[in-house]
Amino acid sequence: MADKIAKRGVSIFIDGKEVKNSVGGIVSEMRKLEAQQKKMIIGSDEYVAHAKKIAYLKSLHKEHSQNQK
Repeated sequence: MADKIAKRGVSIFIDGKEVKNSVGGIVSEMRKLEAQQKKMIIGSDEYVAHAKKIAYLKSLHKEHSQNQK
């Protein structure tokens, strides 16, 4: 009987674009969103939406970091 290898993973999409599900990819996307957010009016709908995306990516980054220990 042949051994079967199953690959499992999660795809992450922000604004319809796939974010590479790695520490480097997550950090890169976070930095990009933070740079865009600095140009926005604090408290605007767009600013709040970016804050939620950044918080989500930070939680993913934390999870990746904890899994590497």
